[in-house]
Amino acid sequence: MRKRLSLRYRIFRRWIKASKLKDFFRLPEDTIIEKAKQLNSENPFQIPQDSDFIYSDRIVEDSFHCLCLENPRTESKAAILYLHGGGMILAPTKKDLRLIKDLSRKTGKDVWAPHYPLCIEHSIDQTFSVVYEYYRQMVDQYGAENISVIGFSAGASLAIGMGLHNNVQTNKLAMPAKIIACAPGSVSPSLEIKERMEELNSQDFILDMDFMNNIEQILTKGKDLPGYMLGIEGDYSNFPTTYLYYGGAEILYSLAPYIMDSFKKYNSNCILDVAPEMFHCYMMFHFFPEAKQTWKEIVELLK
Repeated sequence: MRKRLSLRYRIFRRWIKASKLKDFFRLPEDTIIEKAKQLNSENPFQIPQDSDFIYSDRIVEDSFHCLCLENPRTESKAAILYLHGGGMILAPTKKDLRLIKDLSRKTGKDVWAPHYPLCIEHSIDQTFSVVYEYYRQMVDQYGAENISVIGFSAGASLAIGMGLHNNVQTNKLAMPAKIIACAPGSVSPSLEIKERMEELNSQDFILDMDFMNNIEQILTKGKDLPGYMLGIEGDYSNFPTTYLYYGGAEILYSLAPYIMDSFKKYNSNCILDVAPEMFHCYMMFHFFPEAKQTWKEIVELLK
């Protein structure tokens, strides 16, 4: 018998649908970029003023910020690289800050959260370059074996993509201890995957196929870029254990078998968790018990 969804989830789902968030991802390319600029102006990079953590800013390429949290209670020698979502066009929000603080508080680890180059003015190869440089600095400071990476949506694609990017470097960095990828996406999937996405589109009340059809031009700005920067394809050799999370009612869930097969091809370990009827990145919203439970499991993995 299928487990009944909680009342709180059903209320939250109704609220999300009423907010018409999906309409944002149906906008034409130029309109969605302008709307994203407006939203990002409301979320500038800032150093929090509270005294809960020791905050600092690391700047790469003269203009890209990274919010670093040090947990003063633990003096941690381990860290988490946190990669926010937002389709590569939206900046981190207050919700991301709450999650970052929660991770540091519950794991006792430092957290680095890059405000990476967005694909509004930049192409995704610069995003990879900046995030990889932050990872390099973390390896120098903590050692790769003491670093875990977590990403949501576009950030989940980056979390996996960093490993693929590393595998094409002449001087490779050591891989992190583990990767947690919550609902990574892909550009230009196969026709079979695209058809499955279309089938799930009516169930997904956040993302829309129109955005998936527009995203390649947004990311590339017309450049010819490596496939691993766009579609989670590449060399998965020597990846750490990767934990893959999807909701069963989101279009990106269609990618799960493809990603799992890619890990298997290179003899790397990937563990898939699918929450039936859940929406895109549901674990970020702690209003209902299904999300709380998954978040609790993720925190335990990151300890």
